[in-house]
Amino acid sequence: HPGKKVQIDFTKVDLRLNTGVGNDDILKIYNGVVAETQALNRIISRNSPVTVKSTADDGSLTVTLKSVASLPGTGFEALVSEFTPVEMVVSSIIPEQYTEGTVAAGDTVQPILSLNIRTENTEPALTANSFRFTAEGTTQLSDITKATLYYTSRSGAFATTTKVGETELTGAAEFVITSNQALTEGDNYFWLTYNLSQQAETGGTIDAGCQSVNLSDKNVAVENGNPEGNRPVKNEYVSKMETVSRTIFGEWDYTAVCSSSLDNLDQTVTFVPGPAGYITE
Repeated sequence: HPGKKVQIDFTKVDLRLNTGVGNDDILKIYNGVVAETQALNRIISRNSPVTVKSTADDGSLTVTLKSVASLPGTGFEALVSEFTPVEMVVSSIIPEQYTEGTVAAGDTVQPILSLNIRTENTEPALTANSFRFTAEGTTQLSDITKATLYYTSRSGAFATTTKVGETELTGAAEFVITSNQALTEGDNYFWLTYNLSQQAETGGTIDAGCQSVNLSDKNVAVENGNPEGNRPVKNEYVSKMETVSRTIFGEWDYTAVCSSSLDNLDQTVTFVPGPAGYITE
């Protein structure tokens, strides 16, 4: 029917989930009539009901099932119907501080804050044009040199696959990252990361908050934009299977961890003195 598009309500999903990587049964739903990567709408690999709506111009959806499990589940049940697209709106913006682990001088792409922009309806879709952040809570603003924003769509796991914007930091507490990221219906996870100065000292902390997001040219305030938590700065290198160089200002802790594996035992680290005229000991 004119103006309508297809939606699929998966009311029962019983796909086999194995422990081995790549051995799960996976449903993929694409916008349009061709199963192309750029048209991917949703991946379903967990046993929970979900509704998928088309955003293709022709309103169609294409479903593929990859079954590789030796002990398959009972499959899935779904209802296919039509719907009339309604303008996308924001239902909530949920910030969460990333507090896992310490950071060290010279570290790059260290996650510090996530934002989940939850939406309802499909189109016209909202676009995230810019984010206003604050580094309030960071002990020394000069410890952070660059901020980068990543997008993981509906996935709540940090990844650097899609970079949406970045900015150099010059010591100011507030900064803006511009973007051009279209949102999907449901969860939209964004991740703020920092690069640290090579002169950051042990004992400090890094922190971040989000004050507002500009969505399709409309500013939306973020409530409780700087939640509790931070990440401590601890200049420590724990040796692992890699060849790496670290620039040293002041003192660092250094620990070597031996592998129980018989292969890939090479661990090589070079400590380079930061200040001119200094040597490493």
